[in-house]
Amino acid sequence: MNNLKKFESFGNIDKDIIDFLSDFQSGKFKRMITKKYGGDIPNKTFTSNNTHDVNLIKNDTRYITTYNFIKNLYDEGHGLKSIIKDNSLPITTPVLRKLMIDIMNINLRNYSDITDVLRVKRSNKVKLEHDKGIGWFSDSVVRKQNRGIQGYYFNKSRNKYVWLRSTYEYIYAMWLDHNKKIWDIEFKSYRLDDDTLYKPDFFIFDDNEKLIKIVEVKGYWENRSYKFHKLQKQLENDGIECEIINGDKILSYTNDQLKNITKIWKNTLLKELK
Repeated sequence: MNNLKKFESFGNIDKDIIDFLSDFQSGKFKRMITKKYGGDIPNKTFTSNNTHDVNLIKNDTRYITTYNFIKNLYDEGHGLKSIIKDNSLPITTPVLRKLMIDIMNINLRNYSDITDVLRVKRSNKVKLEHDKGIGWFSDSVVRKQNRGIQGYYFNKSRNKYVWLRSTYEYIYAMWLDHNKKIWDIEFKSYRLDDDTLYKPDFFIFDDNEKLIKIVEVKGYWENRSYKFHKLQKQLENDGIECEIINGDKILSYTNDQLKNITKIWKNTLLKELK
């Protein structure tokens, strides 16, 4: 299988699991299925596109071993990408997702549901990148968007790294730490009354870990803040303050000029973090 060349050694993983996943990735279990035509022409049939033969897959002697291996890792809190990468499995993420949903009938978590295992993995990844000066901590890597630089930031109140998407978010995060606020970013998602999901930027808590304020940093995009206003209306009876900080307000959270703050933010990504 040509796709195997991009995967590393398989370590101590059961060979049956490797072979089964390799076969699934290569399409070995796909069949051209002939179905009856549902129109007005009697006895007419048509041939569908390649479809996985579920019976063939589940009757394969390697299937149960592979199912238990994948299901146990996922139930422990590992994500699809980490299951593949940590075990050097010969399968891509979209194909593994299809296997888990369509064949194994495993209910996948929402994209926004971050498990403790994944939090630890992400934290360790950041620390490794920092220690080795690679990834986002490489001298040559700075990602810029319309509102400035993105990167990891050390949240002192939570003792963890978080991902900030703009210079404005960096300014506000610094202000929160300077004022010893307890905060988190993109802490949870809310379902709005129009059945859409919305995940605000900053969540601020009191000393008892009770949520007291939600802040959205919008920069120059305040005209796109309709979801924030919907959430604000939903929370108006819960005692949770909601605030938008835009480009006009952001400099009130610092005494420096924005251009200097951007330089500080860039240097923060590249120097030793606390």
